[in-house]
Amino acid sequence: MIGAVARGSPARVLAIVSWPAPPDWSRAQDYNNFPTGHASRAAAPAGFVNGVYTQEARTFRETNYDFLIAANKDFGDFGANLTFGGNRMRRRSDYNSVRVTDFVVYDLYTVQNGRVKDPIYDLVERGVNSLYGSAEVSYKRFLYLNGTLRNDWFSTLSPENRSILYPSVSLQLKTASATEKESPVAC
Repeated sequence: MIGAVARGSPARVLAIVSWPAPPDWSRAQDYNNFPTGHASRAAAPAGFVNGVYTQEARTFRETNYDFLIAANKDFGDFGANLTFGGNRMRRRSDYNSVRVTDFVVYDLYTVQNGRVKDPIYDLVERGVNSLYGSAEVSYKRFLYLNGTLRNDWFSTLSPENRSILYPSVSLQLKTASATEKESPVAC
């Protein structure tokens, strides 16, 4: 039996001042593979007395917590658009399995009935913390300077290489907007 559950909260807006709009939200996702078992139907291969039985359980959970603050404001001929946000992701995966052979009671495939048991347990945990932001300055809505910056910290990397920075800068000129002249509109 396989089940998947996704949960989240809707965005909430907290207006500290009139022009930034900081929504925040979170989400979680679960995956469960509940214990199941299967038995060999054909004659047991060499080394397996009376067949083999395997029972396993897997669980997976990923949780993300996000925030984002945005501000957009015009100052005469200039405009500014700023964003700042972050994310905290945690992922956990559990695997629990047991393989059983050499059964006491023939044709009874249960873990308790096996003489030889080979258990396996595996746990994997990972996490990423991220901060990111962008800034855009415009002049008369035809010249735009954009910059972005993101930093991720990965739990799976060595401490001296855990942080990765992603910067970018761009300049845009809208030539149609720069050459257009305002003219009175007649109706």
